[in-house]
Amino acid sequence: MSRLRSKRPNSDNKAIRIVGKSIRESIRKQDIAIRYGGDEFFILLANTKKAIVEKVINRIKENIRKRGKEENIHIEISTGTACSDCTCEIGKIIAIADNKMYKEKAGKKVKTRQITDELTELKQKIEAVRDELKNKVIWKPNGSVDKELIEVNMKLENLIKKYLKDAQ
Repeated sequence: MSRLRSKRPNSDNKAIRIVGKSIRESIRKQDIAIRYGGDEFFILLANTKKAIVEKVINRIKENIRKRGKEENIHIEISTGTACSDCTCEIGKIIAIADNKMYKEKAGKKVKTRQITDELTELKQKIEAVRDELKNKVIWKPNGSVDKELIEVNMKLENLIKKYLKDAQ
C-alpha cells in the first residue's frame, strides 16, 4: 500500500481491512493470501498463467477502489509479481516480486512529482491572472462592462477549470 500514513484516526487500519477483504474476494479458494509487514500482502496463486494474474490484480485494485470510495478513503497499491517457473525458492520469488513492486512505487512517485509541479505552475498562472483582474476597471464611465475585463475573467475561469480537472 502506498502512502498509508493518514491523519484521520483509524483510517490506516480501515484501509488495511479494505485491502484484505478485497484480496479475499478477488482470489480463488485454493489461493493463499497473507499479510506480512505493516502494509504488505503476499498472494500465492497456484497454477495460474501470467495473463490471469494480471486480471486478478486488476480485480483486486477495482475492489479496493470501490470499497475505499464507500469509506471515503483513497487507497493506492503497488504490485509486483513473480512466477515459480523462474525459481523454486520461495525467498527468491518474494524478492523478485518485491523488486518489481518497488519499481512500480518509484514510478508512481515520479509521476506524482511531475503532476505536482504542473499543478504548481498552473496555480501560479491562475494567481497572476487573478492579480491582473484585480487591477482592471470593472465599469466604464457610461456604465457598461469593460470587454477586456470579461476576457481576463474568462481566462481565469478556464485556468481554474483546468486546475480542478488536473487535480482529480
